Amino acid sequence: MTDIDQARGRPRTRTTLPVTWGDCDASGMVFYPRYYAWFDRCAHRLLDALGLDHHRLRREFGVIGAPLVQASARFRSPATFGDTLTATSWIVAVGRRSFTVRHELVVDARLVVEGEETRVWGVGCPDDPKQLRAETIPSEIRALLLGDHAARAAVGGRPMTIRHRDRLPIARVEETVLGELTAAARDELEHACYELWSEFFAGMDRERFVATHLSDDTRLGAAYDRAGRLAGFYNFNVLELDVDGERIALLSTGVFIRLEYDAFTALLRRGYRTVLRLRLAHLRSHFLWGAIYTTPVAYHTVVDTFSEYYPSPTRPTPRYIEAALPEICRRRQLVQDPADPFVVDFSIRQRQIDALRASARLRSAGPHAREFTARVPTWEAGKALFVFVPVGPANFVSAAAAGLRRWLRRRARRAAPRSP
Repeated sequence: MTDIDQARGRPRTRTTLPVTWGDCDASGMVFYPRYYAWFDRCAHRLLDALGLDHHRLRREFGVIGAPLVQASARFRSPATFGDTLTATSWIVAVGRRSFTVRHELVVDARLVVEGEETRVWGVGCPDDPKQLRAETIPSEIRALLLGDHAARAAVGGRPMTIRHRDRLPIARVEETVLGELTAAARDELEHACYELWSEFFAGMDRERFVATHLSDDTRLGAAYDRAGRLAGFYNFNVLELDVDGERIALLSTGVFIRLEYDAFTALLRRGYRTVLRLRLAHLRSHFLWGAIYTTPVAYHTVVDTFSEYYPSPTRPTPRYIEAALPEICRRRQLVQDPADPFVVDFSIRQRQIDALRASARLRSAGPHAREFTARVPTWEAGKALFVFVPVGPANFVSAAAAGLRRWLRRRARRAAPRSP
């Protein structure tokens, strides 16, 4: 029998284990390898209770399982034939690619054995499906395993949400030009960025991702937590074009943040300073910030910040943007929709859509979200909107005002009493 208890923070399972004669040695005491078998059973029941059964892991995440890489035990007192053990299991640590499960087995109130298992997020190797490799644990699964930071996320397979004030803080933001890094440092950073990006989007291998997002002159801002884990990043690439005698400098950018982190404001603050410096370096050009938006919530967050953006429902798109769009999409390897050249193919993962639909953010996103869904009704099927924001005084002022509104909302949230 297994039950689950979330009252003490991280989810815990309690499993009843009757001791049979087959579990014992000749003296009638439990043979020590049986404890490791019980650890394994309890770990998988804990994952099942969290909604992460093997069928779901394979179907939705392509994960073969959570293979064991280390186990340990401390034997405190014996258990014998006829005893009934109660095993309590919970997750005590979640790393980049692994997590640790702790087990305590008791008879009545007497501690019999305590132990820990380290397991990895295991996927099949592309070159040899029989082999396993450890991959980065997706952000929503990491938050689910942590439990105490996840706003009581889903048990039984329902999509999870994370309240803003339950998100994890970041420790620092670092900005670098990729071409200035050593080959080893750049490879490590590119790998970390691709893994984070892949948690949200599909359709690109690492080679194409690097080719379209991370060139030698890319300015990359990376946010890290206290343990040094990448919480989020932005990438800035300046593309200079001459279209029909018009000089255009396009700041092509993306911002990608793991769901469990509160990194948006810090990245935005650092990014604005970089945008201002780049704008001053291209005073004779039409300077545009271009980004692809895959969801109504992401679109609303950005266009609510700026007073001028294109395509707009209230003003015509400047001719130089329409003329430059095909060349921009060609260089970014983007496929345009025949019916609307601003709509491009860009697939978001289904689990991100499910999580968004389960949250209140989609329902309360406001008029700009409805504007997005009217223009991109097939956004859940892999379509997105390419948006251009002129970088100039009017938008700097509106961005500052939007930043002030966000700051006031954060203060109000912090002052509000926490619900139990």
